[in-house]
Amino acid sequence: MGLSKEEIHKVEEAFQEVYRKEQDVPIGTVWEGNVMRAIRRIDADRSRRSSDLEGFGPLVWRLTAAASLLALLLTVYAITSEPGAASEITRLFFEDPLAVDLVHSLGIV
Repeated sequence: MGLSKEEIHKVEEAFQEVYRKEQDVPIGTVWEGNVMRAIRRIDADRSRRSSDLEGFGPLVWRLTAAASLLALLLTVYAITSEPGAASEITRLFFEDPLAVDLVHSLGIV
């Protein structure tokens, strides 16, 4: 689709001629009213889009960071705290699961 210099020159001249003949278009109050109505509709469309999930992107990333920090803190706490009843029950369950079921069914633990 290569154009010769002569063809390009003809196209440029056509554009220049159209530009020179350009006239101002009279703008009436009806046209201005239509434009303002269109602008108001654009604003209304934005408020309707607030229920879309696109707007929650930054919130999701902030909550992701907070959840990761919480998981890290809980991991550090679990490692540094001394083993309690929960770890003892877990150990008992893996050693003898039937005894743990019996204890739960009797309501002891």
